[in-house]
Amino acid sequence: MTTAEHDTAPHAPYGVHPRRAAWPLATLLVVFAIWFGFLIWLAVKYPAR
Repeated sequence: MTTAEHDTAPHAPYGVHPRRAAWPLATLLVVFAIWFGFLIWLAVKYPAR
C-alpha cells in the first residue's frame, strides 16, 4: 500500500521531462559561428603560399 508520503511513482508519464533552457545551445552556436568566421578571415588574410 502506498501513501502520499511514500509514493515513489512519478506524476508524469514515462519519458516526459521539463524543457531545458535554450540559451546554452544558442550561446554555443554563436561562439561556433564567431570561431568559424575567424578561421575564414584568417584564410583570406593569410592565404597559403
